[in-house]
Amino acid sequence: MVFPTRHTGYDDYKLYTELLDKDFKILNTCSQVIVHVVRELADSKLLPFDIQEYFNALRQANEHVEKLLDMDLPKDTSGGTSPGKISQYISENKVNMNSLKEAMNEFRKQAKNWTETLNHTDLDNPMNVRMLNDQVMQLEKIFLTPKPGLPLDFTNSTKHTILSYGVGGGFENYGKATFPGIVNLFNDLVKVNPDGTPKNPIPDKWAHWEDLRRHVTEIYVMILQAASHLKPHHVI
Repeated sequence: MVFPTRHTGYDDYKLYTELLDKDFKILNTCSQVIVHVVRELADSKLLPFDIQEYFNALRQANEHVEKLLDMDLPKDTSGGTSPGKISQYISENKVNMNSLKEAMNEFRKQAKNWTETLNHTDLDNPMNVRMLNDQVMQLEKIFLTPKPGLPLDFTNSTKHTILSYGVGGGFENYGKATFPGIVNLFNDLVKVNPDGTPKNPIPDKWAHWEDLRRHVTEIYVMILQAASHLKPHHVI
């Protein structure tokens, strides 16, 4: 549900009870849905988790980053022209964004193999079920950064490299896969000062190129680790 005061100081219990859900019908419905989902998970022999959908999340995140690469850097107020797009400076500063696609292709291959493995796996064998469920449950942890938080997340509150909410992601990206650490860094690169001048007038001198290179490599390694994690245990 989206409403004008969302995530503001007015978004409080009083607003909820007096305007949004006076009879707590929405809250009751949400509670019932959660109970149903938890019960489904508890009663399922094999956790109902579509591994290939995770690849779709990776693809969505990469498509979002590719759109950001086409962003124009802030115009120089003196000349009124932009120094160019973010993409023009990526290769010049040795940021290999294509490596993410390479890793994603490997993940897609292993996700497909994992799904096909279910068709010829004895799910009446509790050890087989346990191993498959362990792979599903541990997959998410691979994408958590061991650092206090993502790049330029000064709250140190986000750790998921794919699904966390980027500091500068905007409400339109809430709940979407965006590679939030990269989003934070790109937003800093195109940031302007209060007077309208570029915060980083010389893109090549941007202070966070090394942070971007390191974070892209970190995501690349994580995706490959996730792909390896999905291999049958006798192959790993």
